[in-house]
Amino acid sequence: MDYFCSPPYYGNNMQESILDLIIIALTVWRVSSIIAYEEFAFGLATKLRKFLGVRSVYDIDEEGNRILVELESHQQETMLARGITCIYCVSFWVAIALTGLLYIIPDIIFIYNMIAVGALAIAVNKIING
Repeated sequence: MDYFCSPPYYGNNMQESILDLIIIALTVWRVSSIIAYEEFAFGLATKLRKFLGVRSVYDIDEEGNRILVELESHQQETMLARGITCIYCVSFWVAIALTGLLYIIPDIIFIYNMIAVGALAIAVNKIING
């Protein structure tokens, strides 16, 4: 008797299952990165973090201009602010949410594929351009 059932998005063979796992992992990394420390489109992620209590301070760049900088995770005042700026914390919860969502809506893997391709493009760009 099989006590474990595989979710409907997994492929029929081991190679497809490993590819699905890589796609999910890249998607979790990309979404977690956006939530934890990126601006994202129109500054939406920055606004979300500010709404959730993430503190920022002004700093001076090399040219003498004032720039707004978010404090590091360990410098945040509240537990929520520390958690939302910690990539390790965020990725745990994002992994649970995205994997659970696959059980509910198996066809969402299509969207995960697009996010994973974007994550790979960013990784390649960082490797090539440093």
